[in-house]
Amino acid sequence: MAGGGNTDDERRLKSPLPASAQTQTGAEETAMQTRVADLEQQARALLSQLKTDARLQARAPSPAPRPDQPAIDASQLNQQAREMAQLQASISQQWDTYQKRPKRTFVGANVKEYAFARYVEDWVAKVERVGNVNYPEAARRQGVYGSLKLTVSIRTDGSLEGVVVDSPSGSKILDAAAVKIVELASPYAAFPADMRKKTDILSITRTWTFTRSDQLVGTD
Repeated sequence: MAGGGNTDDERRLKSPLPASAQTQTGAEETAMQTRVADLEQQARALLSQLKTDARLQARAPSPAPRPDQPAIDASQLNQQAREMAQLQASISQQWDTYQKRPKRTFVGANVKEYAFARYVEDWVAKVERVGNVNYPEAARRQGVYGSLKLTVSIRTDGSLEGVVVDSPSGSKILDAAAVKIVELASPYAAFPADMRKKTDILSITRTWTFTRSDQLVGTD
């Protein structure tokens, strides 16, 4: 096309990958973006090779072919075309999968956005309430106390997606009790409308302390 710019083939190879938003952070999203980018790079390299071979094939045969001029293998071109089609299909599938992934929001103790802050505050209060009713008897009996950090992921309907112990307390009793308490406290409140517009899964990272006075307290 006169004036330069991207060709139709090049435009088809590009996926409009957005810069990672706060609601799409995390290792899984990064891995998906990297995978799509790798596929696009492979496709561009193969497309460049196909164009070079096609130009060579389109040239009129020289009356006296040079012995060092590479012969054009039609079967090789067909194989490259099939590989190109497979790469494009793979890119499309990866992109569709990426687009359909649930949006995640990761928040900590100092979340400032009102919609999330209010929800997290109510969530902490419920976990503390359930935790103090179900305080681990073994910890009370053995005088075990300490802190651990959990990441708890909640779906829009308030159901629990998962619990991960990020930083153990050093006591298996406390770690297991914390996970059990989070599970007992579920389901949690469904997301309000303003939260549902922004995320599908809320992952809350919080430090929990089993105190010397046999209480569970959510800290930073």
